[in-house]
Amino acid sequence: MNDSTPDQSFGPTVRAALAEHGISVRELARRVHYDHAYVSRVLAGKQRPSADLASRIDNTLDAGGALSTIAATLTPDDTDRLAHSSIYPSRVDAETVSALADVLAAQRRLEDVIGPRAVLPGTRAQLATVTRLAKEARGPHRENMVSVAAQWTQFTGWLSVALRRDRDALTLFDQAEELADEGGDATMAATATSFRGYIAWQQERYPAMLRAAQGSLHTSGAHVAQHAFDTLQAAQALGALGERDAARRRLDEAAVLTEETERQRDTARPWHYYYTRPFFLLQVGIAYLNLGDYAEAADYLSDALNRLPEDQHEADWTGEYRDALAAATEGR
Repeated sequence: MNDSTPDQSFGPTVRAALAEHGISVRELARRVHYDHAYVSRVLAGKQRPSADLASRIDNTLDAGGALSTIAATLTPDDTDRLAHSSIYPSRVDAETVSALADVLAAQRRLEDVIGPRAVLPGTRAQLATVTRLAKEARGPHRENMVSVAAQWTQFTGWLSVALRRDRDALTLFDQAEELADEGGDATMAATATSFRGYIAWQQERYPAMLRAAQGSLHTSGAHVAQHAFDTLQAAQALGALGERDAARRRLDEAAVLTEETERQRDTARPWHYYYTRPFFLLQVGIAYLNLGDYAEAADYLSDALNRLPEDQHEADWTGEYRDALAAATEGR
């Protein structure tokens, strides 16, 4: 196993989390009761962590089992396969694509628990290798490899947004959209476009937010879950721009699309795991806040935050909705 293979996520992620907690590797070794040299080799990517070590580190860093999941995601065979694919990228096979998708899914869940700052270093370090595999892959699995690379790029962009590195994020979303178009993945292309609207929302650039939402909505073939979110994003922008009637029409449309999303839950894309009913209700709350309907906004936001899945309750991204709830409560 070498540091350039794309499974090198456990070590960089743990090191970033240690920095967040102000804990040295030596102190970590002491707390988990393992030899310092062994822990150092694991965090350097030179040795696989045992299940016991991963569990103890997970508990020390309050990662809620997410680090254990990362450590267990790849089997030794997967690791060897990924190392081989890194050397011979044109020979990417279905198992390699699946293993990469599994690693990415674990990274997404991990970010909900320990936050973007700890997850970004490992994810970013792997991105160059993943995109190279997509570029050089040949044969029947190339399209799926390109799709996974688009997902990886979009997730790295999201982590950058969460840390307010907006310029980096916009570049990554452009790259994700290009990869999605190449891989024939309309839903990912729409997602990348939509995230530009999220950046515009954070910057209070509501016309740009509306343009991004409308652009995503006009992406033919995207999943209904993405259309539901984009319709809500359009309602938020319209509300902020004072177009009350148009905003309410969009909210009505979004209600229908949200119900359809529930009916098509089994066809949802993996990066839409957080597009749950509570998440959509959070967006409704933001729309009402932008309309100045503070009582309704507070009711929606409070209810939705309480109904989020347990592993998302303390996720960093919920902070902006808690702030919105405070603003709505003050304004009602």
